[in-house]
Amino acid sequence: MNGFSLKEPDSIRFSTEGVHLDHTFPSNADFNVSTRTSVYLSFNTWMNENSLRDALSFSPPIEGYFGNYYQYSWGSQLYFIPGSPLATNTKYMVKISQAAKDIYGTRFAEPDSFFFTTEPLRVTSTSPVNGATWVDTTTNIWIRFNTCVDQGKTESAFSISPPANGHFEWSSLERFYFYPDANLQADTTYTVKVDTTAQDIHGGKLPYPYRFSFSTRK
Repeated sequence: MNGFSLKEPDSIRFSTEGVHLDHTFPSNADFNVSTRTSVYLSFNTWMNENSLRDALSFSPPIEGYFGNYYQYSWGSQLYFIPGSPLATNTKYMVKISQAAKDIYGTRFAEPDSFFFTTEPLRVTSTSPVNGATWVDTTTNIWIRFNTCVDQGKTESAFSISPPANGHFEWSSLERFYFYPDANLQADTTYTVKVDTTAQDIHGGKLPYPYRFSFSTRK
């Protein structure tokens, strides 16, 4: 501000980091991941969207589509949305090849990857609930799973004791109703079982039998 100049030119030099994956969802090595999850990738810079889509792969393969691509001051994000629920109890490997590059054409120094494992097939809720008492003899029974299931195999896995004839109706691929053909017996404890032959739509089986009981009114 007083008019004095540098005696000689001066300079600094720096190098930027390479292109890399910042973080993901699911995180690497996550387990019990919902079969309804979407895959989210975050990068340390603005990526070339088309190259990123070409570089992304899944093992086993996942059919689906890409969601919105976002650019922020700190980097960018891409979402992949499966077209149907993932297979239960399955390890998925997500790979990004060196074809991925940023908007300046800089590629990954080496391929990157991460993996996650989905939750097993399980029953999430029932009606009547386990241990229910004074249940009306005209009741029907429903069972909900944590993912879409094979209807035929799941119906075959169902049993009730004492035996009761009836028919099945499905409100979705996750929940079915069992309608007894006649009223249940009064003052009786019923046990409902779904055995391990029940399967999801990918063939994943129930890891252990599921049972619940309820008692009807007098």
